[in-house]
Amino acid sequence: MLALKEPVRKREDVGSLEIKALTSEDFPDVEELLISLEAVSDTGELEEISDIIDQEYSFGAYVNGKLIGVLLAWEMGFNGAEFLDDGDNALYFEFDIDPKYDGEHVRMALLDRLEEEAREENFDFVVTELGESLKKIKSNPSLESLVLIKKDFYFLESPESVIAFKKFF
Repeated sequence: MLALKEPVRKREDVGSLEIKALTSEDFPDVEELLISLEAVSDTGELEEISDIIDQEYSFGAYVNGKLIGVLLAWEMGFNGAEFLDDGDNALYFEFDIDPKYDGEHVRMALLDRLEEEAREENFDFVVTELGESLKKIKSNPSLESLVLIKKDFYFLESPESVIAFKKFF
């Protein structure tokens, strides 16, 4: 397990940023964004995303009224070392952000809102998986990893990925 702190690069502001909870009414905009980002490959994935949004833990980032990014989150079990087959003590999350707007401020704002929700709903963890090795995170982290470092996440290398998590208990 590793806790890192590094300065985070910040992209120039591109307009007024608003974070709001996603609802089923927002699904057409989410679908359009994810298809434009090539973040979904079939309609089955879109159905899963609709179900995730219905759990009411997902958030959208809007610039001047336009959806430019999402943080999709859902309940799952996690014990601080591995994912559990059952349980609902954690919020697992994924980011999808339009690269024209992607920057530390968008991810930080989405993650701030998720952490607020996790605390209000008494979750023990927020957790995600990263597609980069722990070695890369230490030497040349991605923007997503940099944000998680700044937000005091822990990093744990598993056989399949690197798990990043923050605990609230």
